[in-house]
Amino acid sequence: MLKPFLIVLAVLIGVPTAIWGFAGAWVLTAIIPAFVLGATIAHFRAPESDGRRLRPGVIVLGGVFGLGFSTASVLLQQAAVSPEAISIEESVLVPAPRSMVWELLNDPAKRPRWNSWIKGLEPTGKGGPPAIGRVYRAELSLEHQYEVPAALTITDYEPEARFGYRIDPGEIGATPVKSGTGLEDIREVIVLADEDGGTRVTYQLSYNVRSTIGRVMERVVMRRSLDKVLEQSLTNLRALVLE
Repeated sequence: MLKPFLIVLAVLIGVPTAIWGFAGAWVLTAIIPAFVLGATIAHFRAPESDGRRLRPGVIVLGGVFGLGFSTASVLLQQAAVSPEAISIEESVLVPAPRSMVWELLNDPAKRPRWNSWIKGLEPTGKGGPPAIGRVYRAELSLEHQYEVPAALTITDYEPEARFGYRIDPGEIGATPVKSGTGLEDIREVIVLADEDGGTRVTYQLSYNVRSTIGRVMERVVMRRSLDKVLEQSLTNLRALVLE
């Protein structure tokens, strides 16, 4: 069994290291799948002279659990060497001038109509027109699974060019709280540019995920939902501009 174990262990550590770099202590997560797969291979290759019969159940279970643990180990090694700062973006071409798109972006009250994860938005304090530093109270909902209050602070404001928020989960005025997703320093920016007689609208979402396990969950679970937020929001925005 030792030889298959060492071969599988070398593959599970060597391939991720060659692709992404050395993951430090996280390479130790390869020991369990290497042991499971090594034992399964050794059982499969057991010579008849040993007096043992092949057991299909052992081979199937060993293969399933071994591949499952191997996948988890590879994901953890990748996450360990991945940067904490993550940025994703989507874009759409809107057949309308920038002034029309900006008119919609410049009205925060209309943001819940197109931004798919903002379910409510209202100004704080005395309100007033959008400007850098102005804060809004919002309700965030990701794929209708849960809702969290948040403060949206305008960080980017260039008329007909750029509009961005910093998103801080938690009640305004209270101690900041974790988002519940491991995402920190969440920021979103909408960038406008002329293209082919229309407007190229680019939606950028950036955030930090500080823990290795958090980055695995972000990649496996959260990324799909966040990609959908960007895609659906741009689809909604385009439709509203063209109404």
